Amino acid sequence: MKKFTILLISILLGIFIIGCDQKKEVPENEDPNDSSVQWDRRPAILVDRELYLSTGEILSIEVDESSIRTVSSVTSSHLMPTKEGEINFPFPEAKYAKMTVETDYVVVMVEEKWEKFLREKDLKP
Repeated sequence: MKKFTILLISILLGIFIIGCDQKKEVPENEDPNDSSVQWDRRPAILVDRELYLSTGEILSIEVDESSIRTVSSVTSSHLMPTKEGEINFPFPEAKYAKMTVETDYVVVMVEEKWEKFLREKDLKP
C-alpha cells in the first residue's frame, strides 16, 4: 500500500510540475493594430537609433509642426521596436516628435493627447 501511495503522489507531483512549466504561447499572426491585444511590454518607440519608453505622463504642450513625424510601422506588443519610428502599441497613424529641453524625450500622440516617452537609459529602475 505504501508503494501505491508513493507512486500516486509522484505522479501527481509530476503533473503539477509539468503544468506549472507551461509557457504562455504568443500568437504568431497577431495583428499589431488590434487594440484588444494586451501589451506584454511597456509602450516604446525607436527614434534616432535610441529606444524611448512610455512614462504614462500626459503633457499639455504645443509641438512645433515642423518636428512632427508619423510612425513608420507597428511591431507586436510582445517585442521592442527595432526600426526608426516604429512603435509596439496599436496606433499605426500616430504622430510623434523629439523634444529637447533639459533632457531629450519624445512625445507620441495617443488618443489626441501627447504622451511622454523617455530614453530607456534615462529611466530610473
